Amino acid sequence: MAAEQQQRPYVPSKALDTPYPLIDNDPHIKRVIRYARPSDYAAGTAIGLFGPGMMLLWNQISPSHVGKGGFASIMRLSGAIGVVAAFIYTTERSTSEFMGQGTITWMQKFSYSN
Repeated sequence: MAAEQQQRPYVPSKALDTPYPLIDNDPHIKRVIRYARPSDYAAGTAIGLFGPGMMLLWNQISPSHVGKGGFASIMRLSGAIGVVAAFIYTTERSTSEFMGQGTITWMQKFSYSN
């Protein structure tokens, strides 16, 4: 007796109502990184450098006196978190372009008139 083969139902992709045309609704991560704009990379770099930069600033304002080894480990941790945050933020901005949302500026985000 042969095993019955079940067919999975076809589910069409969701149509988005956006002011920009949809480029790809399920982009691969390689394509997202390859097509990221320079402004996406600049914003991601700024986000990534914020954590280690604030740690250096806080150590200058109020020294921790933990020694060279203690501060180095904190800088490595904040640097690693910054790299992950920069990657996530860059891919989010690039993916929003693929989904047809465009780049939402901070003025548009807080604007009450639609």
